[in-house]
Amino acid sequence: MHIPSTIGLIHFGNKRQVPATNTMDRPSAAVRKIFVSNEDDAQFYQLQYPAAEIVFKTENIIQDNTIDHVIIYEPASDNLKLVAEVLQTGKKVQIFKS
Repeated sequence: MHIPSTIGLIHFGNKRQVPATNTMDRPSAAVRKIFVSNEDDAQFYQLQYPAAEIVFKTENIIQDNTIDHVIIYEPASDNLKLVAEVLQTGKKVQIFKS
């Protein structure tokens, strides 16, 4: 039986691209929260994921017990601490770099 993932998307960088979150291996995936660092990105992602909550602190995703899968998009080289924090909560982590 497939259990759907609930996704938190953490976006860094200045590219406004939408990572593929509804793939064949996760057909029921749902993006619940998206971290962005500025209002312009918030507006862009709110249009792409209208059901998702936009947050401005990564902790809002890391500490959310309803999220079981975190996608870190366009990470900086110093984000290993963030990856470790997410893994310590028992969540799955995917890293996308374009």
